[in-house]
Amino acid sequence: TDRTCICAPTDCWDPARGACVPNPLEVTARAWARNPSGERDDADLMRRTSDWGIAFSGGGTRAMVSTFGILRGLDDAGMLDSARYLSCNSGSSWAASIYSYASARFSDAQLLGEYVPPERLSNETLWSIDEAQGAAAARRPFGAILLTLANNQRVRLRDLWALGVSKAFFEPYGFGKLFSFFGYTAKAVGAVRAASAALASAPFDVYRPNRPYLLISATLLGPRAQTVGDGGVHWRDQASQSFVISPLYTAPV
Repeated sequence: TDRTCICAPTDCWDPARGACVPNPLEVTARAWARNPSGERDDADLMRRTSDWGIAFSGGGTRAMVSTFGILRGLDDAGMLDSARYLSCNSGSSWAASIYSYASARFSDAQLLGEYVPPERLSNETLWSIDEAQGAAAARRPFGAILLTLANNQRVRLRDLWALGVSKAFFEPYGFGKLFSFFGYTAKAVGAVRAASAALASAPFDVYRPNRPYLLISATLLGPRAQTVGDGGVHWRDQASQSFVISPLYTAPV
C-alpha cells in the first residue's frame, strides 16, 4: 500500500502467487565483440551509390503511405538509385521492408506505382492503387488481423504484433513469415549458415538487388522494478535502450 518496491529488476510480481517470480520475457543473449565494416564490405553497394541516405519518420500506416510516395518521387527524379542508406522506424520501416524484401515476382514499377505530379492528384487517383503496389498494404485490415490472432489460443502474446505485421504487410509480398530471418545478399546468408549450425537450415529472406542499405531504429522499453499499491501493480523507473537494426548487424546507439 505504500508503493514499496517488491521485486528485483529482473523479477515480476505475480498476483496469483502473491510473490515475485522471474520475468518470463527476460532474454538471455550471447554476443561476440568485433569491428565489423558491415555494408562497406559490399563492393557493389559502394560502387553504385554515393555516401548519402534518406530518412523517414514513423507514424503507422500514414508513414507507410508517405514513405512509398517519397520513394516514388525520388525514383522518378532519378535520385533513388544513388542513395546508399535508407533510415526508418515504425510505419516507415514497414514500407522500407516491403521495398527491400518483396518477392522478385513484384517489379519495381509495380511496387512503387506510377508517379503522379501534384497538380494531377485527386481523390480518384489517390484511391486507384493497384494491389501489387507497396502502398496498398496500408489498406489491409491490420486491426482485424490482430484481433483474429489474439483470439487464436495457439498464438503466444509475445508473437502477436510481429505475426500481425507479417500477415498484414509482408506475407502478401512474398516475405516475412514468422520465424524467418531478414538476411542480406545470398552470399551473406550463405556465410551465416556456414558459421552457425543452428541456422544452417533456417529460412532467410534475401535483399532485392540495387537497394539502399536498410537501417531501422528500434527501442526496447521495460521497468527497472515494479511497485504495488492503489489496487494494482505499477511500473517504476522505466528503462530504455535504442538500437539500429540492419540486415548485417544490430548495434546500440
